[in-house]
Amino acid sequence: MYADFKLVKQNIQNVDYSYVGIYGWTRNPLVEFYVVDNWLSQWRPGDWVGNKKHGDFIIDGATYTVYENTRTGPSIDGNATFKQYFSIRQTARDCGTIDITAHFKQWEKLGMNMGKMHEAKVLGEAGSTGSGTSGTADFPYAKVYIGEGNTSYNDPNPNNGNGNGNGNTNNNGWQWPFGDWWNWNNPNTNSNDNPSNVQTNPSVSTGNEDYCSATGHSGQSIKVTSNQVGDINGIGYELWSDSGNNSATFYEDGSFSCSFRNAKDYLCRSGLSFDSTQTHDQIGQIYADFKLVKQNIQNVDYSYVGIYGWSRDPLIEFYVVDNWLSQWRPGDWVGNKKHGDFIIDGATYTVYENTRTGPSIDGDNTFFKQFFSIRQNARECGRIDVTAHFKQWEKLGMKLGKMHEVKILGEAGSTGSGTSGTADFPYAKVFIDKGNDEPIDINDTPSCPSTILDQGYPCCSDSQCVIVYTDESGDWGVENNNWCGCGDRVPEPPTPSSCPSTILDQGYPCCSDNKCVVVYTDESGDWGVEDGNWCGCGGGKIVTTTTTTTTKKTTTKKTTTRTTTKTKTTTKADKTNFCSITSHSGQSVTEYSNKVGSIGGIGYELWSDSGNNSATFYSDGSFSCSFRNAKDYLCRTGLSFDSTKTHEQIGHMYADFKLVKQNIQNVDYSYVGIYGWTRNPLVEFYVVDNWLSQWRPGDWVGNKKHGDFIIDGATYTVYENNS
Repeated sequence: MYADFKLVKQNIQNVDYSYVGIYGWTRNPLVEFYVVDNWLSQWRPGDWVGNKKHGDFIIDGATYTVYENTRTGPSIDGNATFKQYFSIRQTARDCGTIDITAHFKQWEKLGMNMGKMHEAKVLGEAGSTGSGTSGTADFPYAKVYIGEGNTSYNDPNPNNGNGNGNGNTNNNGWQWPFGDWWNWNNPNTNSNDNPSNVQTNPSVSTGNEDYCSATGHSGQSIKVTSNQVGDINGIGYELWSDSGNNSATFYEDGSFSCSFRNAKDYLCRSGLSFDSTQTHDQIGQIYADFKLVKQNIQNVDYSYVGIYGWSRDPLIEFYVVDNWLSQWRPGDWVGNKKHGDFIIDGATYTVYENTRTGPSIDGDNTFFKQFFSIRQNARECGRIDVTAHFKQWEKLGMKLGKMHEVKILGEAGSTGSGTSGTADFPYAKVFIDKGNDEPIDINDTPSCPSTILDQGYPCCSDSQCVIVYTDESGDWGVENNNWCGCGDRVPEPPTPSSCPSTILDQGYPCCSDNKCVVVYTDESGDWGVEDGNWCGCGGGKIVTTTTTTTTKKTTTKKTTTRTTTKTKTTTKADKTNFCSITSHSGQSVTEYSNKVGSIGGIGYELWSDSGNNSATFYSDGSFSCSFRNAKDYLCRTGLSFDSTKTHEQIGHMYADFKLVKQNIQNVDYSYVGIYGWTRNPLVEFYVVDNWLSQWRPGDWVGNKKHGDFIIDGATYTVYENNS
């Protein structure tokens, strides 16, 4: 069975949950099933859809999360007890072919057996927990059929027929906008400082145990029902909560289980305690193996699962977050300084730094730093190379002191009535390898750049894959005659080049990369080639010229072989690397109230409706926006015109920018990028390249969504609105 569909969203409002994709039922057994390829809400359906999460799987060429649920309620056979199966696509798509049977086969591998088929239909579902939802989900094409998958309908992205859609890449969970919730945690742990608790366990360092198949605990145990710090078999543990009916069971093999009910904030952890006399370099290479099983998780607003610890001299609290019990990944609110994304231990993590005064291992009102590494894609099982994070932090000037503890953590909290559920760790072990052989994680999920995953291609399953092609997205391999991401190299985003108007006036664009190669020069300027098309390649001075033939590699992924013969140059002028700028220059003016003005011939505006706000504008065009307790705030700088010319008459416009975010709190919506107006017709326009909120602006910005397009070398979603 296959299904072809195209979705157009119109005027969607107040949708709290939604499924778009395939829906159906079977009998004997009675099963309700969903294959979710899109959603009308602002967030992707999360762990709340099922009480058992099987994990992420490549199905029909894309990544889906598979859930299973048991429910009693209305069904095709009346009020009954039945199973629910879900496959939820990691990145939404508006158009494509769904191989329904491929999902059935994956479910069967997981013991999720289907019965006799009752129906399989293309579905649009939306719901609201508030006053009600509104909008239109239009399917101008929808067909469920038996046979070979086809793409004969008017599919604007034919690759979608293989599940390789370029859908919304930002629905990876929504981050919480409530600011400093981390100070609700009580990290005042008096862990046993006896250095004899340290485990040096070379027997596990080979990674030969298939702990990801662990289903139960072993050895003696202790059940704790109130706040307590202790140890069992030399392994330190702690349970802490501020309310609710909670418990934790710790086992002598290091595994543990965390149960919480109606807790505002809850944490339990198990691992190694130190005596604060040695640095991590002196201790040795630290690793942690874990397996997480989530059970009946409800009402979790924030959460960390992974590594937690402290150091002294300096006093630092640190986290390596590999999973979370909430529906969203921890976001920028965790730290007031975001260092960026880094490949650490084979996966992409976002690194944050924070300064805080509050409870610590040295008292209730102390000053300390917080370090965070937050994994881009959650995993339920794997080996964390803890020391690898320490070393990456040190490269960023984030240096730890003398180690106090390193433990595996499960933490969950709620800003409402309280959170409930169980985070079970049937395998958990923190250990030190003092030898020369680095452990190999045979259970870790292969990783590759998001620039490849966002196109719908999977990572290669073999970490030793062979790179057969490299482009602006990263390194590519081939498995089973299909493209896959090969390795962890994250390509640097290209800086657009500038080029003369004599090239632009002929209808050619500037090359998207300022490192473009000049392959031809004439009276118009320097020319490069991108994807077989001519583009303006800077204004570089020609030093020497040779005749050359440039042949693009033959692939079936994107292009066919193209041969271009022109004159090649060896050098060109370099563009200023403005992304390394750290300060402003020139004269400045600071405004504290709503004002439109100019400085150095550059127009500016500050506007806000409330709060204590300001903006400083500089004669070099740079500016700084500061806001406090503002309901709505904007500041902008750039070019002003007299409304007599179109953009074609003015010329090709560009904007260079560098943004630094500092102490951002409680931002519910935000746009950072280009803003402007035209007259005749009267149009307000935005090109949004960043945002200060925790979430990307979504479908609520416009009542007409045109879709996703490659513009200036990146994917943008285009909306239109009438207001």
